[in-house]
Amino acid sequence: MGAVALFDGSFLIHRILHTPATDPLPGLLLTVRSVCVRFNCKRAVFVWESGRSKTKLAEYSLYKASRKPPDEEYRSKFLAVLDGAKNFLPDIKVPCIGIPGWESDEIIGYLVKEFGGSDDNECVVISEDKDFFQLVGGRSSVYLPIKDIHVTKNNFLEYSGGIPEDQWLFYRSVVGDPSDNIAGPPGVGPVTIGGLLKDYMKPLRTPEQIDDFLNSKELVESKLKKVKTLRESRDIILRNMSLMDIRGFLVRHETLLNNEVAPVVADHMMRVCFRKSIDMTRVAENYITSGLERANRSNLAYMVTPFLAF
Repeated sequence: MGAVALFDGSFLIHRILHTPATDPLPGLLLTVRSVCVRFNCKRAVFVWESGRSKTKLAEYSLYKASRKPPDEEYRSKFLAVLDGAKNFLPDIKVPCIGIPGWESDEIIGYLVKEFGGSDDNECVVISEDKDFFQLVGGRSSVYLPIKDIHVTKNNFLEYSGGIPEDQWLFYRSVVGDPSDNIAGPPGVGPVTIGGLLKDYMKPLRTPEQIDDFLNSKELVESKLKKVKTLRESRDIILRNMSLMDIRGFLVRHETLLNNEVAPVVADHMMRVCFRKSIDMTRVAENYITSGLERANRSNLAYMVTPFLAF
C-alpha cells in the first residue's frame, strides 16, 4: 500500500499558529501536502486531541493538572483551523480523527499497530513529541518537521542522545514531562541519567529489569546524592513509565480500544479513504472557503495532485 502518514494534528495546528506571517489553515494544509510528497504516502490520517486521556486520569488524577487553559482568542483561532482541516482534508481522502477522552498518542499508537503490521506498509508519525520515539522500529518511524529530522531504527541513537530504543521509555520516565505534570526523580535530569545509562547495555522495560539496574553494583556503591535519589524513586519511575508507555498502553487497554477507538477509525476509513475518487467540485468549493487561494503556489492542482493516488 505504501507509506502511511500519521499526523499529530493538534501539534501541527499549535506549530502553525506560532509561525509568524503564516496564514494558518493554508499553512497547515500545505504542510500535510509536503509531508505526503516527501514520503511518497499512499494514505494519511490527521489525528487531533479531544480532551485529556480518561485512562491516564484514572491512573493519575494530577495528569496535566498544571496546564493553564489557553486564552479565548487563541482557543478561537485553534478551533477555526481545526474546523477548516476537518472540512477540507476528508475531501482529499485524509480522515480527521478525534475521540473524546482519547489523546493523540493513544490513537496514533493504535493506528501504527493496525497499519504497521504488514511488510508492505511504512508508518511515519509526524510530530515533535519525542514520546513517539517509542514507536520507532521495523517499518515505523517519526518525522520531526520543525527540525526536519526523520528518526528511523537505523539512525535512532543519533537523535536519542545515545539512548537505545529498549531504554528510551525508562529514560523519558526518569526525565519526566513537565507539560503533562509528570515529574521524575527530583534533581535527576537528562545529563545524569544519560551518563548512568552510557555503559549499561541491558533493556529497561519491565519492573524486574528496572530493579536490576537500580540494584546494580555501580549504583549501589555510588556515593552521589542524585544516584541515591534515583534508587529511592522506583515507584515514581514505574508510575511514569505506565503513563508514558504507548506500546504497553495498547496491550493493557486492548478491549477498550477495540470497543471505543476501532469502530471510529473504521468508520472514518470507510467513509473517507475508500471513496472511488475525489469530488473535485466539492474540493474546489472548500479550496476557496479554506483560504487556500491566498497561499503561495497553492493552485488547486498543486494542492490535490498528491492525493489522487490515495
